[in-house]
Amino acid sequence: MNFSSEDYAYYIQMFDDKDFVQLMEVATFMTLYIQPLICGFGFLVNFLATCVFTSKYLRLNSSNFYLASLSGSSCVYMLSVLLAWLEVVQVPVIHRDGVCQTVVFLTYVTSFLTVWLVTVITFEHYVIVHHITAVRFVCQRRKAKILVSCLVVLSIALYSMSLWSTGVENKSGSRFCTPRYGQTAIILNHVLFYIDTLATLLLPGILTLALICACVSRQLLWRNIAVSCLRHHRNVRISRRERSLLRIARALLLISISHVMFSGPSFIFRLRYQISTLISGKDTAVFSDNYINAILQILYYVSFTANFIIYVVFCANFRLGLKSIFHLHFFKCNQH
Repeated sequence: MNFSSEDYAYYIQMFDDKDFVQLMEVATFMTLYIQPLICGFGFLVNFLATCVFTSKYLRLNSSNFYLASLSGSSCVYMLSVLLAWLEVVQVPVIHRDGVCQTVVFLTYVTSFLTVWLVTVITFEHYVIVHHITAVRFVCQRRKAKILVSCLVVLSIALYSMSLWSTGVENKSGSRFCTPRYGQTAIILNHVLFYIDTLATLLLPGILTLALICACVSRQLLWRNIAVSCLRHHRNVRISRRERSLLRIARALLLISISHVMFSGPSFIFRLRYQISTLISGKDTAVFSDNYINAILQILYYVSFTANFIIYVVFCANFRLGLKSIFHLHFFKCNQH
């Protein structure tokens, strides 16, 4: 939710509850100053990560294709959040026809893609750790392209209705990007509500947690992923490609765990609200929920920047790709 300075002054005068005022002040500070820093940095590093993972040095295996797709999706999501945030500094770009529907649609689509790509990455890690000999059949770039394409098409099909259920409405002489009020729009928003609960929260969340538990238990048992896989398949020859996947297995697991850590509180909060609303048949949100949700959303945005740190620290090939891109750019600049 976006806040204006007039709203802050009005609410502080209206409520005498000190805890509520403190919560509102924290949410205000984080929204005004922390959110744009996180989202701006997240946009830049994810754009950079997309360039690295799609370079000729890293684009050959399936894991890097998934990471490139995740970085690209995260980049678009961060840009959408930044466009919505501009309202806070009195630049209401989102409250224009066309921009409103596009930003809402892209937010839905990229949220869906992000959580499912993390699930796919966790599954790839599971295959590497538990079934290393199946890697040559499961972890193929061609199959990765097909799967990501299917996810993109599915997300567009599921959330395209948001283009008709959302619009710019006039309220008290001002224009706002908000769900439409017509009967058809209300039905579409209810459908979106159910789809979002099931497809973006419940299913990928349960699958990702189950896969992480399976992977972590194996890692705790053997301590070392490579040793674990080689012991389990001691009579099977491990190819060079499979060994390279073993080297990035830790990074894949850390991406999954960091996503759950940073997005979990926000997802649980949303899920609690959505389930209680479904059961009661009415909106169960209280006023303080807006500010709690704002703080948890900012924590969720951190997950989009944490991936880049994981890439740099744990992926040697990513560091090499990063250096090669900067070296090539520097060389071209010197040529001119």
